[in-house]
Amino acid sequence: MGNVMYGDDAIGPILAEGLSECGVNALPAELDVFSVVSHIEESSLVIFIDVLDESFGQRGRVVKIRLDPQRLSAEDIVDMINWELSAHKVTPAHLIALAYASGGFSGEAWIIGPVASNFEFGTYPSEDTLKKVEDIISEIEDIVGEKIDRECVVKKVSQRLSELRALF
Repeated sequence: MGNVMYGDDAIGPILAEGLSECGVNALPAELDVFSVVSHIEESSLVIFIDVLDESFGQRGRVVKIRLDPQRLSAEDIVDMINWELSAHKVTPAHLIALAYASGGFSGEAWIIGPVASNFEFGTYPSEDTLKKVEDIISEIEDIVGEKIDRECVVKKVSQRLSELRALF
């Protein structure tokens, strides 16, 4: 399964893999910050699928947030980029700010994901998060303005989750 993080964090890479296998231009982002930024710079629209903590609302709720680096000052961007760029501290907002600051990205960026409860490595994703796969797909469809082969994606995600379940 590659470098999948367990717990609810697994949903982003697993869903991105499923989307990619079903014809959507999706990339399961690994932890290499600069590789991810290079892919962002080649895009006019970037959607991150990531879990959010409970400061974003009730557990299980799917949240959609637009990231707009053009609203940041140069100092804000420098602060974000300088903020401990380790693989475990970088957020999608940092990646967009870095791509924007480099001059390579001026597109539209979003984060879509469920408010999660299980952030423990080495555990299976929570049911609250797994139940939100179709809601996340709907939010992606709203942004891109196209239908996604939902049946295919759900099937691929289920296969990946079965593989993950076998590890426990």
